[in-house]
Amino acid sequence: MKLKFKIFGLAGILAVVLFMLAFGSQNPVWIYCPEAPERLFCPPINVSLSPEVASGRPDIAIDMGEIYIVWEEEDPSGSGSSQILFSRAAFGGECPAGEEICFLRENIRPVSDPKVPSRKPAIAVGPQGDILVVWEGGEEEERAREIYLSRSIDGGESFSAPVNVSNTPEGDSQDPAITVDPAVGNVYVIWSDNTTRANPEKDFEIFLTSAPIPPEGEPFAFTPPLNISNNTTRSLNPDIAVGARPAGEPPGPGDIYVVWEDEQRGRIAILFRQSAAFSSPMEISGDRIYRNQSPAIATGPEPGHIFVVWQAALTSLANPEILLTGAEDAGEDLRTPSFSVPFNLSNTAGPSREPAIAVDEQEERFIVWEESKGPYDLEPEIVFRSSLLPFILPLEVYDSDERSSLNPAIAVYAGEIYVVWEEEGFEQGEEQPKSEILFARARYETR
Repeated sequence: MKLKFKIFGLAGILAVVLFMLAFGSQNPVWIYCPEAPERLFCPPINVSLSPEVASGRPDIAIDMGEIYIVWEEEDPSGSGSSQILFSRAAFGGECPAGEEICFLRENIRPVSDPKVPSRKPAIAVGPQGDILVVWEGGEEEERAREIYLSRSIDGGESFSAPVNVSNTPEGDSQDPAITVDPAVGNVYVIWSDNTTRANPEKDFEIFLTSAPIPPEGEPFAFTPPLNISNNTTRSLNPDIAVGARPAGEPPGPGDIYVVWEDEQRGRIAILFRQSAAFSSPMEISGDRIYRNQSPAIATGPEPGHIFVVWQAALTSLANPEILLTGAEDAGEDLRTPSFSVPFNLSNTAGPSREPAIAVDEQEERFIVWEESKGPYDLEPEIVFRSSLLPFILPLEVYDSDERSSLNPAIAVYAGEIYVVWEEEGFEQGEEQPKSEILFARARYETR
């Protein structure tokens, strides 16, 4: 499907020019469903396959074409607890109806301890194919959650017993994120915690730990958690990414980049910090925006190239929009990165929330988020935008009619875009909404 467009008005033209200069692709592009070329994204596939319970907050990782998805799912016994589940995609002959890609119930595996309420999973894959999953576990009401990690060395057939990564019984640990440095095989885990350890104010701070991925049968040796926000305000919802190594340099770890939301002086800012001696945090959201939240970060194939998206509201009453910024000089000899002016990707009347970002080997950016059609629309859709299509306004991944599409995640690999999200709605006769995990894909080609 060739995408056509029109731009109306001087403001629209200027916005497009700015987007192209900062983030745009130079080449014509086709984006289409490989199984139905007249569509943008293929029809969604049900991953969780559990209509009787609620499933939510998915994450996705790709390893040499293998597609791995994790999510949280409520206990089917009705206890009110939840667990972390994993599934991998099946291909071709594995699929019962001959589909190119499918998800099968027999491929679903438990990751967390079923006796410990578990939420908010995140997933990464190591250079040798190790699947690594982190999540927060424990009773939320008791404010005594910990961050756990489990590992699979057999492609998701089985997972190790969970390891307590945060280990702060005197605090509450939440909002984990994970990344792996493919050059050296180090895993990095980050989260928010109000422990008193290295935190005399006992407010929520951002903590980081790391460990080499050990040989099979050996335990992880995580470093003591490092407080990298270290201020007197609430720091929440971190994300983390590893930068590429410069060509020709000897092997070694890449730079680590961290973003989070920080409550300060009656507003919420997005802060950034890099691992070059872990320089001081810097604000990247702009001091005129009242409420900045839910940041996500990704790195490009070039050293020092980083991209950050988040939701931002100009006032306490305004609907949030999705903003994007980037820098090309991060990690260079302790320099302060030169972030571009944030660009409004959504620019709509309805609220836009929960963005996610992926970057491919050509440094094209792919962003998804929840989008409501108007200020009173309570059933958001998942929409998509890319630097491949700088002229095109956000496009729906899937039209879900009277259901809500929430909490998207995205990955790209070898010319394909993969999106997962939580689809929520009421079933006939049900008083409580149920939700499933859906997956959709598209293929893209530059000409």
